[in-house]
Order: sequence, then C-alpha cells, then structure tokens
Amino acid sequence: SRYAFHSFELFDLRVCGTDLLGNYSSHWTAMIDTGAACLSLPLEFFAMVEAWVPGINCVQEYIDGVDFTECITDELPCPNFKKLTICYLNEGVRASDLPVMSFRLGETENKLYLPLEDLVVSDRPSGKPRVCLNPTDSYAMFRTDQIK
Repeated sequence: SRYAFHSFELFDLRVCGTDLLGNYSSHWTAMIDTGAACLSLPLEFFAMVEAWVPGINCVQEYIDGVDFTECITDELPCPNFKKLTICYLNEGVRASDLPVMSFRLGETENKLYLPLEDLVVSDRPSGKPRVCLNPTDSYAMFRTDQIK
C-alpha cells in the first residue's frame, strides 16, 4: 500500500492546559503520515509533553540497525544501532489516566482533542505499554529566520 502525507496548520496545541506553541509561534505546520502510528513532535514540544505528563517515563533504548542520521563524516563509521526514545507508562498508571492534548485548525476554530490514551501501544520486546510519542528535530531546524 502507498503512504500519504497531508499537512495542515495547527493552532493552540495544549497538554494539561499548557500552550506548547506559546514561546515559539502562534501556529505550527503539522503533517499526517498515514504510514506511521506515532505522534512526532519537535524536541522542545516533546520535552514539554514529557514534563507535563507525570504518568510516563521516557528513556533511551537502542536497537540493531545502522542509523544513517549519525554519520557525520566519511571518516567515522555509522553506528550499528539506532537510538530510540521510548515513553513507558509508569508502574500503576493506566492508559486512561493520561491527559488529552487539544488543538485547533485555525485561530478561532473549535478545539479538537487527542487523548494520549489513544497512542498507547504494547509493541516493545518487554511487552510494557508505552505512549507512541517521538521527539524529532529541534524547533530551530524549522525556523525560517536567521538565528544569530
């Protein structure tokens, strides 16, 4: 099957009532990848979600496979593992305990809701449930103005 990408402007992204975009922009271009199951957020937004959701514990894990993003120069070989950030549910936390993210498709549009509970999967070798949430490049990578 073919994957499809769709983009749209996202406004007023919030978790636990905290505006994730406030210090960065009034809106953000979001992309839906129909071939992906997880929610990916720029590193700064991911860190805020991690801080505001006490029911998760995000840790670094490594899996076999070449990570071409880590190949800096031709002299250095690519690592033979991929680094992943995995956000497990804390012991005793149920998926239904997780908060809901909200956002708008326009400044004055109605709020839409994404329960983080809907992102819980059990796909790790340990069988432990995790929130399918990934950090991506820093916000600075997406800026169009010059950073001085």
